[in-house]
Amino acid sequence: MAAVPHFFICASRVWVYTVLLGEPAMSKADDTTIRIERTIAAPRDKVFAALTTAEIAKLWWTGPPWEFTNLTLDAKPGGKFLYAIRNSEDGSEYATQGEYQEAVLNERIVWTNEEGEGTLVTVELADSDGGTTLSVTQGSFPDTQTRDAHQGGWNGCLDQMEKLLTN
Repeated sequence: MAAVPHFFICASRVWVYTVLLGEPAMSKADDTTIRIERTIAAPRDKVFAALTTAEIAKLWWTGPPWEFTNLTLDAKPGGKFLYAIRNSEDGSEYATQGEYQEAVLNERIVWTNEEGEGTLVTVELADSDGGTTLSVTQGSFPDTQTRDAHQGGWNGCLDQMEKLLTN
């Protein structure tokens, strides 16, 4: 089996993991799916804008030494998702892309992420006491190591989004 290094970068952290190609898929989807839910003390329209407006997303979706070289968030069915960053210290680069499947204003966004074997990302927003409940589901990943790396990245990024929207 060939080992392929993968990276997930967010909140000034880099998670490096290796995927073994040809390894059998896990039998339970739950074992390889991320589910994150948190309440952010901001209205739904601000949270939705932070997820769908590149100028705002650039403020929370990565951190130093990583800088965006391209961020395209064309949040409409068939629209492009493109995330490309460069490390200002060593010049390394990371990119992924996908396509939006669904976008319901202030409620729900669904897009594909073509990194590796590909995943489907679903973000749902709902009003809650004191703000917005944001639910992220992403999967299925090829293994739990890859899932865990992405879950850590999501949590770091969402921490940054929450700081941005509540300050």
